[in-house]
Amino acid sequence: MLSQTENPVEVLQEVAQKIERITDRTEQNNLAASTAILAGLVLDKMIIQRLLKEETMKESVIYQEIKSKGKAEGKAEGKAEGKAEGRQEGEANLVLKLLNCRIGTIPTDLEELVRRLSVEQLENLGIALLDFKSEADLVNWLNQ
Repeated sequence: MLSQTENPVEVLQEVAQKIERITDRTEQNNLAASTAILAGLVLDKMIIQRLLKEETMKESVIYQEIKSKGKAEGKAEGKAEGKAEGRQEGEANLVLKLLNCRIGTIPTDLEELVRRLSVEQLENLGIALLDFKSEADLVNWLNQ
């Protein structure tokens, strides 16, 4: 209905007033949250928050479910990013140790270049460094 009217703000205002008249608190909360979700397809967030009480929506099981899923997804994404960063850092540390053993102490600028490599690049460097004889071999490999 909101998308089919000339004045969706007015329609949402009418709906919000009807929701406020509902005596069952759970039903009121759930309808407010559902209305806010659907209104978000047509209206600006600020208008929706002004017309529908945010406290009411926060008590809704729908709102809590969405919030809970968002947190879980955020945690999963953060965990995956942390694992990837940890793996990359571990690979870089190992390759740098191997380089130090193979060709001696590496200048800081080259070490930083190695630390910025992806995991796949670090694995390739780990194999290539077995043939390195000097720092020049590392520089040549990095320039490829």
